[in-house]
Amino acid sequence: MPVTFDNFVLKEASKISNTYGVLANERVLITGRRKIKANAELGFGAVFQFMDTWAEVTAILTKVGSPYTLTVDGTSYTNCYIYGDIKITESDSPGTYFCEVGFKQDTS
Repeated sequence: MPVTFDNFVLKEASKISNTYGVLANERVLITGRRKIKANAELGFGAVFQFMDTWAEVTAILTKVGSPYTLTVDGTSYTNCYIYGDIKITESDSPGTYFCEVGFKQDTS
């Protein structure tokens, strides 16, 4: 599955999960009833695992905190950020690492 974040290619990427943020505000009234207001806008999010060298795996860390376009199988999602924990583990091949990284789209 071809995946890029800005100009960074996630080599041998596999999608671990998709998330679509449903934003809602809930208030419990004194009567016990619930007042819920929800937004119909869904924000895209996904977690991927890819495999690369240490230099390339750590290169994605330079993109933390800035919005870029995430392209997954030819579909582009603008204003995406690296989000959540980044997990890096060494593979059985020396000098090769697995990296698990999540992305969320800013839809504001």
